[in-house]
Amino acid sequence: MSKGYTENGHCLLIIDDNEHNRLILSHYLKYLGYKIITAESGKHVMQLLDKNAVDLVLLDIIMPEVDGFQVLKMIRNEYSVMKMPVIMTTSLSDNNDIIEALTLGANDFISKPVEPRVADARIRTHLNLKKLAEERDHLIDIASHDIKKPVLVIEEITRTIQEEYKGVISANPGVSELLSLLTKTTSRLSTFVNDFLEMRVIENGNIVLNQSRCNLNVLVNEVVSKLQAIASRKQILIETKLSDNLPIVNIDESRISQVLENLIGNAIKFSPEKLKIVITTEQENNYVVCNVKDEGPGISNDDKPKLFKRFASLSNKPTANETSTGLGLAICKELIDLHQGTIVAENNMEKGANFQFSIPI
Repeated sequence: MSKGYTENGHCLLIIDDNEHNRLILSHYLKYLGYKIITAESGKHVMQLLDKNAVDLVLLDIIMPEVDGFQVLKMIRNEYSVMKMPVIMTTSLSDNNDIIEALTLGANDFISKPVEPRVADARIRTHLNLKKLAEERDHLIDIASHDIKKPVLVIEEITRTIQEEYKGVISANPGVSELLSLLTKTTSRLSTFVNDFLEMRVIENGNIVLNQSRCNLNVLVNEVVSKLQAIASRKQILIETKLSDNLPIVNIDESRISQVLENLIGNAIKFSPEKLKIVITTEQENNYVVCNVKDEGPGISNDDKPKLFKRFASLSNKPTANETSTGLGLAICKELIDLHQGTIVAENNMEKGANFQFSIPI
């Protein structure tokens, strides 16, 4: 049974500073079997959502202190449109207010005075849409996990064939070519499935940071050592210029290592042969900053707005037919955001691009 369903039905949160409006609407919806929570302001909305299994929010626009637009922004910072539907209630006749509400992430709106039967119809519609989205997501998760195991099996079988039948393969160029194609194809599929599942975990809010005190320089050196062989195959030099006095930061080492692997791996992937990648660390104010600079083609103006978007289709392509899912940079941004940091990208003055992330000390 998914979150938000109780023995009494779905749970709704009604936020309205007018007591009369709250009483009429909550009385009718309780009669229909909904569990109702009410609040006269939006000041403590996030605490209410955290403590209660709320399925949908009915939110008044005009309220003192914190208006409905501000409350909606707070909700959307934590919950997606499908995970927490929000229906705005308003007596405003100005279409600009309705447009602003929908732009900020409202699912729908109801004009005041609220007709209870209309409210019920709108509520049912969005609860049904939420249920369909949950079922879709569940099926996607099952399918992704089911794909992961056979891909791993295929990769293992391919490695075994390549190791145990070297003589036969070397004597048959066609077989060698087919095995090479199979290896590349399964590698691409494996990377995509892993990145997709990682993004799903982040989106669903199921990721928990296991933070500890760490020197970022140690992680940089570990990741560079891990990727050195890949860079050498393209005769790319990785140079590190790490601050000797870098402050300790409280981070999830595995997650920041994942960010570094993505950024340095991308620099290798999108750089032509015989170039250089420079990785630097330093302290700037209350942040530890890491830069990954390459000498590749740089970032086009068209690509800049899409860089950290999921499944972004960028103009630059891997220079040695490496795998790219379009999820790596999006995952980096989500992980840095979870650390309360920032990540940006810009072109270098000479050539190439610089990807920089900052983590608070």
